[in-house]
Amino acid sequence: MLKGEFEGWSNEDTQTKLDALVKVICDHEMYGVTTGLNTTTWRQAFHSELSRKRLKGILKFTHHYQSCFHSAVAMVMQRQLELGHTSDVVDLVFDQQDGLLKDSIKHYSSFKSSFPPAVQKIAGEISVGNDKNTPALQAADLLAGQLTTMLKSGPGPTYKTIVKCHQVIHAKAYPPQFQTFPAIIKAVSWAWTEKRTLDAQIAAEDEHSPDKKRNDK
Repeated sequence: MLKGEFEGWSNEDTQTKLDALVKVICDHEMYGVTTGLNTTTWRQAFHSELSRKRLKGILKFTHHYQSCFHSAVAMVMQRQLELGHTSDVVDLVFDQQDGLLKDSIKHYSSFKSSFPPAVQKIAGEISVGNDKNTPALQAADLLAGQLTTMLKSGPGPTYKTIVKCHQVIHAKAYPPQFQTFPAIIKAVSWAWTEKRTLDAQIAAEDEHSPDKKRNDK
């Protein structure tokens, strides 16, 4: 059963719409990037005795969406440089998303100063759009949907047409040195627990100190 924007459409009408969009994509010069990760592997790496909220408060960067966001941005910047577009500023548009998109854009802006010089030169602004009125997002949604279908049941005719027309670059979204993350999370969790224990001991000692008793009189 079709859902979302295609709810109520017949399979034939849906395919006709997809074919028309694919034709537009193939008629224009562009490339695609796709990135992702295994969410189970991600959650296991961030397993902690601390609550998710507490861990996020300490590390800021804990959700797989954030990693995918920055991976996609990095892939586009890298590809632009590979194509020789070393002075063309790249502005990016992300589809509306309730939750982590706003924070991810803030992180991107704050990270800019630490980008390699060549990337700093082309790293533009990131804005939020709506796929209903932003053609580029419609193309991105189509690619994402076709990739999801391919992972489940193999490449279909629409996906095959897209990759025949244009280069589509795939990459995993795990941060560098991701294999070290479990040990880092464990160390952070231990340090936070020890800090809370020490804080409680200091508070208890202060409560029973002679100076505290004199001040209470």
